[in-house]
Amino acid sequence: MSIYQDVNNVDLEQFFEWERVTYRQIKSKQGELNLKSCPNCQDNRYKIFINNDRNRGICHHCGTIYSKYSLIKEISGIEKFKNLEEYIYTLLERQGVRRKKVIHKQEISNNFELPESVEIPYQGRNLTYLKNRLINNEISEYFSLRYCKAGKYVTKNEDGEFIQDFSGRVIIPIYNLEGRLVSFQGRDITGLAEKRYMFPSGLPSSNYLYNGHNAVGKKEIVICEGVFDVMAVTNAIWANCDNSIEAVGSFGKALTKGDSTSQFAELLKLKAQGLEKITFLWDGERQATFSAVKYGNQLRKLGFQVYIGILPDTKDPSDATKIETLLAIQNATKLTDLSMIEILQKVENYEK
Repeated sequence: MSIYQDVNNVDLEQFFEWERVTYRQIKSKQGELNLKSCPNCQDNRYKIFINNDRNRGICHHCGTIYSKYSLIKEISGIEKFKNLEEYIYTLLERQGVRRKKVIHKQEISNNFELPESVEIPYQGRNLTYLKNRLINNEISEYFSLRYCKAGKYVTKNEDGEFIQDFSGRVIIPIYNLEGRLVSFQGRDITGLAEKRYMFPSGLPSSNYLYNGHNAVGKKEIVICEGVFDVMAVTNAIWANCDNSIEAVGSFGKALTKGDSTSQFAELLKLKAQGLEKITFLWDGERQATFSAVKYGNQLRKLGFQVYIGILPDTKDPSDATKIETLLAIQNATKLTDLSMIEILQKVENYEK
């Protein structure tokens, strides 16, 4: 479990009492709390609504979306991650929740080091590249993004050293289901690199589900192709105040198979921990939909409820609006013998 999941156990009413925040309960809606003042816009007309049970809320004056984590961060005024983490666990302890041992992901790696890089946001600031992709500070923190200004990854073997330059790239850590750092990806933001995305030599990535460790215990996931698609879908889900669904990534239009180290194996592990429903939201173009139906049918035979979501105009999730993404998930078609034919026919006709 990460601090972003543990924070959902904080009782906001007790937190507000501790911080002397003025609020009122909405009797008609269970768990709904109405704050007098918004930490972002400072409007004092009770325009901010937070659902204590669903762990999310919104200010109807400035439009700011809050999670419990971001709300506690804003009200407490604590910027530094480790200090805020300590504060949240102090809150939990005061509310009678036994503190769990906190293991920082990068302290339990597979005997390799990330290229020299800094955490994002850095000193409270985000990269322009990420902001332009609507990836805010909270999303950046949730996915443990880093920035490598000038750094290399060195692989040593009997033939010597192989050096990969990750300078000018966003470093995207990849974890297994246990939360152990197993690989990473570097996304060029200079526009000058020959390869936009680069994986480190010798480290497997396609055997894992990106963000799968945050899906442990969830009943529903959305499978996307790329890492930024996962972030975009997460942003849309959070905007809908829903933390019951988790987005994961497959690193392409396929799912790997194997006995214990494959994406199919990880999905079956998630199934054993409560996963029931899988919605494919790969790119909206023809081949991606064909592949989604193919792998979806295989997963259906393993006991999953499988749905196929299709975005309009052959978009991918990182191009779509939050509304388009949410509608694609909500209106996804359940995969059956009959619907497989209908989905493929629809895509064929759509692209003609």
